[in-house]
Amino acid sequence: MNADKPTVIIDKSVFQTICSEPDESQRNFFWKEISSRYEIVIPFILIEEVWINLAKPGAKNLAVVSEMAKTLSEMSSCWIDDEIEIVFRELVQRKRLKILPKPNQKNVESLRQLNPNDPVLSKFLDQRRQIKERIIRERIQFQNSILPVGKFLTVKTRRELFQGYVKPLFTQILSTTQGSKGILEKLLGWQFRNRRPNFKRRIEKAFLSYSQETFRQYPATYYYLTTDMFYSYAPLCRLQKNSKATPQKIIGRKLSEQRNNLEDQKYVMAARMCKRLLTRDEGMSNMMRTIKECGLWNGEVIFLNPRQHLNAQIPNLLI
Repeated sequence: MNADKPTVIIDKSVFQTICSEPDESQRNFFWKEISSRYEIVIPFILIEEVWINLAKPGAKNLAVVSEMAKTLSEMSSCWIDDEIEIVFRELVQRKRLKILPKPNQKNVESLRQLNPNDPVLSKFLDQRRQIKERIIRERIQFQNSILPVGKFLTVKTRRELFQGYVKPLFTQILSTTQGSKGILEKLLGWQFRNRRPNFKRRIEKAFLSYSQETFRQYPATYYYLTTDMFYSYAPLCRLQKNSKATPQKIIGRKLSEQRNNLEDQKYVMAARMCKRLLTRDEGMSNMMRTIKECGLWNGEVIFLNPRQHLNAQIPNLLI
């Protein structure tokens, strides 16, 4: 990584828009302007999303999907590992996060060699979609258990969301071994054990040692857990500076508005390890600004308006 330039996470909304530009010279111009200002970081979720589009393009433009896959391959030096592997290294293997870790080369090659028409891959993606739907529906059930549909809590500032809800919950959970182990099991346990079945004892030991006294030693784990909490509670809250102001949502509460939140979480967690987030997604931008206002990130969100052409925003908005 170039220490002279801030790192920037690029999400799919920006990546796909650039790759959709029919003029190659224009595409090259956008990438040149971005790379001249930032150290580009490609989170693993972007790689996954593009390869999923290759396998199941649906109504997507195949030429654009192919351009995205080609561009990703050319930018493989910018890839970082997925968030579960990063947290595993830190929490279980006790490897401190000094630099953004690269994905395992074997996994990179496996991705490149995937056959989009492989029925095994198609089945895997269907199972993955079902797991995602289950997690989102469970989250919505949790939200509905706190507040009926149509009701919301008002907060005067984004920081109040953290101080009033996320931080107290995190503190309460970590106040007991049962609580801290419980949340780690729920969010990480099944994923760790599926990937690393030979590490069961070390996973158990790591979960039992995570507490109020030790959590600051594991920043990536903290990012992962608290980002999940923000996405759980933010749909229940509306920003309202005073009684006369119209309440503004941070992110939506409907199923249709939360369906992609698991992917968005991964971008947000990766962005918390970098200095910039480049996105055209309003919900993701709102969430990142919320986390920044809560004092949990010192970077900058660069929001590119999806209703305006990139020419009007790049390089003007790149800070």
